[in-house]
Amino acid sequence: MSDEFGDFEAFLGNLKPGRKATLGGTLRYHEGADPNDWSYPGGNKYVPHDYMILVGSHKWTGAAATSGATEVTFPAVFSGEPVVIVGVASTTPLFRDCRCQAPPSSGAAFEIYWFSALALTQVIFHWLAVGPVGV
Repeated sequence: MSDEFGDFEAFLGNLKPGRKATLGGTLRYHEGADPNDWSYPGGNKYVPHDYMILVGSHKWTGAAATSGATEVTFPAVFSGEPVVIVGVASTTPLFRDCRCQAPPSSGAAFEIYWFSALALTQVIFHWLAVGPVGV
């Protein structure tokens, strides 16, 4: 029996999260200027053939401040710049208005720039990134 399944065992040994299963069909179109750089605006419409969705949480802490920046490294690398959506989950002190933006800097990371009218010592961000599958 081991002779019959030798190739299958080798196949299982090479599996890695997110590398073999595609999400084709769930995202119908991508609109922008480039099929691989999803963060660049434009009017062209593309049918994505393979992409990945990454999500996470990131915490900034520091001395009391009304603005700041922090870098987030993706847990997997995109082959081009993804679309990144970021929101503020909580602040310290609690319930303070905090605004943020997150321009992608590469397929491997992005930066969050934030501003608040009142000084904060901690901000927790939740983020979602969608873009072309990396290597």
